[in-house]
Amino acid sequence: MPFKDPAAKKMYDSKRIRESPRYVPNSEHTPEALTVIRERRREYQRRFRATHAAYGRERSKAWRYANPDKVKYMDRRGQLRRRYGLTPAEFEALVMQQEGMCKICRKLLEPGRNTHVDHDHDTKVIRGVLCGQCNVLIGMAHNSPGILEQAITYLKETK
Repeated sequence: MPFKDPAAKKMYDSKRIRESPRYVPNSEHTPEALTVIRERRREYQRRFRATHAAYGRERSKAWRYANPDKVKYMDRRGQLRRRYGLTPAEFEALVMQQEGMCKICRKLLEPGRNTHVDHDHDTKVIRGVLCGQCNVLIGMAHNSPGILEQAITYLKETK
């Protein structure tokens, strides 16, 4: 913004500085002053994100496209935390407790591929880690041992 009058420029600059999120008058950056700075910064960022939402979406989309491995890891980590309250390390410990095998069919579990946390839907207690096929088997039986016993009886009778 070109200024012909030096006083107008000085006034503009001083106003811009006063409205800056980091501006605290006559401060030695005491804890209270730092709190004020943080709050102003947060407010500035909220306003910026609100007025530049499309810019944020574009940047996020570009980053996700450029970093597919990180995105996959972060998505899985978030899913484990939200659904089961597990960290990736705790999930790996569960798999290692099972010697890296499905708890039902004892097939080797492929890390990051087709591994499912089996849990009781009522109590939310984690029972173990299953392969995809065994997870579907339990789900189709509606977590009912009676249905699975009937299926076993049926298979034995028709053999």
